[in-house]
Amino acid sequence: MKKSLKVTSLVLAILLVASALVGCANFEKKKAFMDYQASLGTDSAMMNSMSEDMDKVQSAINKNDLTTTKAILQSKINPTLKQLSQNATNRHSTITDVELANVDTHYVNYCSHMSDAFTMMLDAINTEDQAKLNKAMSELNVAMTEISSYADGLQKYMDNYGIKDDGSIAAFKSMMGN
Repeated sequence: MKKSLKVTSLVLAILLVASALVGCANFEKKKAFMDYQASLGTDSAMMNSMSEDMDKVQSAINKNDLTTTKAILQSKINPTLKQLSQNATNRHSTITDVELANVDTHYVNYCSHMSDAFTMMLDAINTEDQAKLNKAMSELNVAMTEISSYADGLQKYMDNYGIKDDGSIAAFKSMMGN
């Protein structure tokens, strides 16, 4: 009886230690995620500003106003995309959680491909070159694939470590048609 009690106590002690370790791991993952999420604040503000500029471009395109389209791309959108890409690259180098860094790679790639796509678009408009515009659209498709992979990766990370989605990932996926 004493031996069985000792074995049971040992098993319970091992389970408690394992639970504590898993809890600590989840805590570390949650903290890493929260720190990462906070580091995206600047990008979020830039994205909101760029969204307004994109609306202006769309309006200009609808009016066949290439002068306004080019001006907004050159003075607002392309510099913002270059800054987002630089921010993403700089932030990526500071991420210590390997899993989160792997997910963030998709965000870095998204920012880079978006910047390249819009630079190509402006060049295509300036040179009136359909082949360049097609290449820009292809680059834009690559960017969209990367941002979709990023959202999927974030969702998986959050699911794995019990991090609740505030609805952002679900809203994003529905916006992307996933």
